[in-house]
Amino acid sequence: MEIVILSVLSLTIWLVIWKVACRGMLSWASPVALFAAGLITFYVFPALYWQFRPWSYPIPSYFDGLPIVLLGTLCLAPAFLLGALFEQRKGRSPNPRATRFAGSPNKRRVWVLLVPCAIGMAWSVYLITIGYQGRFVRQTPTLFGSDELAFLVGNIAFYYPVCYFGLVAFGNPFARRMGQTVWLVDAFLTIITLHRYVILIFLLRSLIFLAMLGWRPKWRHKFAVFAFVLITVGLIGESYGAASENLDEKAYLDPGKVFKTLLESGSRYMNRDTGSFSSSSVNPLLGLVDDTFYRLYDARSASAVMAAIPDVIPYYYGATFEHIVYALIPRYLWEDKPTARDIHMITTQVMLNDSGLNPLGTVAEFYVN
Repeated sequence: MEIVILSVLSLTIWLVIWKVACRGMLSWASPVALFAAGLITFYVFPALYWQFRPWSYPIPSYFDGLPIVLLGTLCLAPAFLLGALFEQRKGRSPNPRATRFAGSPNKRRVWVLLVPCAIGMAWSVYLITIGYQGRFVRQTPTLFGSDELAFLVGNIAFYYPVCYFGLVAFGNPFARRMGQTVWLVDAFLTIITLHRYVILIFLLRSLIFLAMLGWRPKWRHKFAVFAFVLITVGLIGESYGAASENLDEKAYLDPGKVFKTLLESGSRYMNRDTGSFSSSSVNPLLGLVDDTFYRLYDARSASAVMAAIPDVIPYYYGATFEHIVYALIPRYLWEDKPTARDIHMITTQVMLNDSGLNPLGTVAEFYVN
């Protein structure tokens, strides 16, 4: 009952924050709106889902910290509500900054953006051909025998989506079509990796950019996005076994085998007798929904960590926020730059068999600091 009450309170206040933030200059793509949506998606709604799920499932002991997590979401709410109100007021100012970019046929210099686009796509193809596909065989990439050159090109490839977004935003009509084409190619290269996290990040940044260009999604678009997320988190997230069976002497899957892998992953949902988290038979769709909400449930790791502070996990006093200062420094210039994975590994102290796979999460990170 405590979890249900706190979840309802948190869901209510964060829906209000999201609604207010959506009236601002960038609508749902504003930072506050995205944070509110993320908190609801990864913390609050899954907590309610697992409370009212109509069949039993084993409750881990580390769920004892869930009320602390939900209290944490409520403690964050006032600051973000003020931020949402500020964004709304700024969006209604007499001369708000236009959210739609204005392309100009005279700005021919945008064509230089095609160079990093070509480098980025070539690097993506190269990574696939050496086995850097999803969670499969990985080896340290080199380029022409040089680690340093691989670092440099890898950083260019990481940021090159900004370049084809720039073509769409600032180029003439032909440049915009080129940017859209590169966008579609990047989507294809992203999907065939079968890497759930990479695919979802690609979807999010694409939706944000569309919103900045003035796109207003209709209900059919929202349903399509929801279905794509469900398929990505469920089918692609559970495709590791089927993909491993389709691997040959190469360490990657060609597009045909990617499609075959997805079909086999879906077939496994259709043919299994019980869901992964149920004690009774469920239909494949409900099993897929179960898997999805379990994967999205960042409150699991937050609960385990926050319940263990300070007896097992000490207070960090701001130490995990230090990476914000140097996050954008290319690893080519700082090869030994600390990684965000160090933050994730905090969960290994309190979650058995975790190996740092479940992220600490925003709420718990604020709490430990």
